[in-house]
Parts: sequence; C-alpha cells; structure tokens
Amino acid sequence: MSTPTQYQNSENLHNFSLIVANNPGVLVRVALIFSRRGYNIESLVVSPTKLQKFSRMMITARGEPSRFEQITKQISKLVDVIEVEEHNKEDILKKELMFVKVGTQEDKRKELFQIVSENHGEILDFNFQFTVLQFINNKDRLDGIMSRLEGFEIFEAARSGCLAMSLNHSCL
Repeated sequence: MSTPTQYQNSENLHNFSLIVANNPGVLVRVALIFSRRGYNIESLVVSPTKLQKFSRMMITARGEPSRFEQITKQISKLVDVIEVEEHNKEDILKKELMFVKVGTQEDKRKELFQIVSENHGEILDFNFQFTVLQFINNKDRLDGIMSRLEGFEIFEAARSGCLAMSLNHSCL
C-alpha cells in the first residue's frame, strides 16, 4: 500500500454528534442529507449509548461553516434524530485510533521504535516480516505519524474516524 505524501489538514472540518433511534434506514437518511448538498462524509462512527434504543453517530465532513448550518437544521427534522450538535474546537475532545502494519527491516527498527515511543504508540504484533502499530491521537497528529512512516514499507493502515465527546453537557 502506498501512502500519499501530503495529508489534508483539519481546516474546515466539522464534527457532528447525533443521538438517533436504533431503527433501520436512519444512517441512510442522514447520509443522504450530506450527499444532496454535495458533501462527502470523511469519517463516520456509530456506537451504542447507555440506552439500547439509541445510538450515537459521529460524523466528520469538510466544507464551509455557513453551509453546515442548513445541514444541521435538515438532520434535526428527521423523525429518528433525537439530538444533533455541531461541535466547535473549544467544546470537544476528539481522538482517532490508527493501526499501521509496516515492514520490519532490521536496519530501521530503532527508528521505528523511536517513532512509536515519541508518539505514545504501542506495538501490537512484531515479527521479522512486519510490525503492527497502534496510535491514538487527533487527526493532524496521526497524519504526521503517517508522514514519518513513509520511509517504511507500509502494508496496511486502518483508522477509526473521529470519536468525540462534548465538554459542555452529557448526551445519552
């Protein structure tokens, strides 16, 4: 797998937190609102809440702030949407999880272990062919780690997308 040399920055990224009813088709209806407006969802994470009949959706998309106000209004009108909130930079904790499988060349192991250590990463699996690494950080930091790993043979990379929690109030 090749990696791009330049990663998109977090400029104009918008994070939405939705509480939705666990009903068939809710995800499709929410995604269609973004699609009809010409926006691509860059990250989507759906997880259960403390109440089984609801789920939390974390959606990340890129675009102009004025356009997302309309999207927020349209999403909130959907029957199965209980709550929708767009998070700004001041009121949210955001992290992503990233796994990276890189070649384990003997002459580069020290550098690889240094990257893991400096970025509070973890080695999940190690053998003489490849090493599986785990990092948890914000999008920009993970992009930076990927840039540093470009000198290694990258077999595979997987990212969770944005997980977030508001600092202002508690949701389900």
